[in-house]
Amino acid sequence: MEKRNSLILVGCSNFAANIYRPLLDFNKYNIEAIVTAPDKYAGRNKQELVIDPCKILGMEKKIPVLQPERIENIYDLLKGLRPDFLVVCSYGQILSKKVLKIPKNRSLNIHPSLLPKYRGATPIQSAIKNGDKFTGVSIIEMSEDLDAGDVVLMKREEISDTDTYETLSERLANLSVCLLDDSIIGLDENILAPLPQVGQNISYCYKFKKDAGLINFQKNARSIYDFIRGFNPEPGTFTYYNGKRLKILSAKFGDDKEKGIQGMISKVNDDYAVYGSIGFIIPLKVQLEGKNPSSFKEFVNGRKDIIGTILGK
Repeated sequence: MEKRNSLILVGCSNFAANIYRPLLDFNKYNIEAIVTAPDKYAGRNKQELVIDPCKILGMEKKIPVLQPERIENIYDLLKGLRPDFLVVCSYGQILSKKVLKIPKNRSLNIHPSLLPKYRGATPIQSAIKNGDKFTGVSIIEMSEDLDAGDVVLMKREEISDTDTYETLSERLANLSVCLLDDSIIGLDENILAPLPQVGQNISYCYKFKKDAGLINFQKNARSIYDFIRGFNPEPGTFTYYNGKRLKILSAKFGDDKEKGIQGMISKVNDDYAVYGSIGFIIPLKVQLEGKNPSSFKEFVNGRKDIIGTILGK
């Protein structure tokens, strides 16, 4: 009978859940538990209960779900499950050496970048907003340092000019499923040997602050466009119109040569555009504070004398 490795899955986020769901559908592993974040209240007056997608997945698949404030708090419970592998993705905690030694084989981390580039919490958004042409997924053996462990497998993925955080996340999650499966098989059969991360381009990316999505129209149009799609749909980008926050929900790239007044709404052929330092973007969907989302054309056409207005004020 073929051996079935036992796994404990650890993670918080849609990205992690989108990897773990098809992994469960393989029906080739014994999943002992899913460890995720505690439920929390969010929204206005903290009245909206937020349940992590990994918990929802565990409930659907009838897998035990553990939600400690700190994973060290359930060390004895996890150790008692005697997993072959501990798999971590988007968990947001540094695991202690004691926890990392729980599995009989390895503790593995799924990281959506080509390490050592973009160690940290926001590698997908960072790659897009910085205008990178490619990124990838790294499966690493976990260490006590942030995303610094030896690489088991790595695969590159191209970033298209129209990719957003949402579309690229979906592709990288799909890529991660097969890469993780290959890593577990290779390590279990002793045909893979993790290697130290190589390269001089060690860089870090961190959680974005509350106002990180504020658009700077002093930058060129290409940078503004990359910024918008890298933050789409979260944490989202915005500017100000007549003192009210105006979310730019989506946009397309217009031109990278023509000069105009930074932040000015202008008519360009059949479109309405907003200029950067060089070139312009064409917002497609926006949402003014207190209003429902609308197309940018509807937003402009519904306001007299808006052409020539400077956004950001």
